[in-house]
Amino acid sequence: MWKRAVLRSLVVVLALTLLSCASTKEKIKKEKDRADIYYNLAEIYFGERKFPAALEQLTQAVEIIDNDPNYYHLLGLTYFASRKYNKAIFYFEKTVKLKSDFSEAHMNYGAVYIELKSWDKALPHFKEALKNPFYRSQELAHNNVGWVYYNKGLYGKAVSSFTRAIEINANYAMAFNNKGLAFEKLTRLGEAKEAYETSIKVDPLFIEGYYNLGVLLVRMKNTKDALKIFEKIINIDPGNPRARSTREYTDLIK
Repeated sequence: MWKRAVLRSLVVVLALTLLSCASTKEKIKKEKDRADIYYNLAEIYFGERKFPAALEQLTQAVEIIDNDPNYYHLLGLTYFASRKYNKAIFYFEKTVKLKSDFSEAHMNYGAVYIELKSWDKALPHFKEALKNPFYRSQELAHNNVGWVYYNKGLYGKAVSSFTRAIEINANYAMAFNNKGLAFEKLTRLGEAKEAYETSIKVDPLFIEGYYNLGVLLVRMKNTKDALKIFEKIINIDPGNPRARSTREYTDLIK
């Protein structure tokens, strides 16, 4: 008899435990759904560049759920866009601690350090992003690695990184442009010219490529072709800051 009584008691305890677990899971789900509403609103405000409103929603989200890396990532992005770099660094660090293979977070983390010209601190984050085989924008990471090397004066390494970015995405105008800048530093002017020309071939509206090509042509004493390039910049986007610089070059050449 006593065995049956014990068995019945165990069954009751098990049933109560299962009900408690189900209740806890349901509560967690409801809390997550509520936090996600704040997060989704924050994304909308961020897209509209309403950063204080985005921060307000994100604060609500992390008060409910404090272990979602996406929430902290958007906090980092919002502070980054607000030029509050120390806070951006703080939240990107929290993000990658929660999810070490969060490549987009590492990319943005590194981008803050690029903005601060802290090249040695930026580089590990771009390399970390590349460790994730599922990261779909690896050309961006290689380009950023190249940009760090370029600013550190390691122009040969920069060329290699920009080349890798181009191998992944043959229409990546910025990588061609940056490769041209590195070639110029190595005084490989013919290759620099070719890189700039390719940048505007893959993106006919890429002002930076036109500008660097024009300046290089002046350097190579080919003022006739330089003037044609500068004229294209003015025609494409007369209000662009590069167009103003172009007019100054044009006046000097003429």
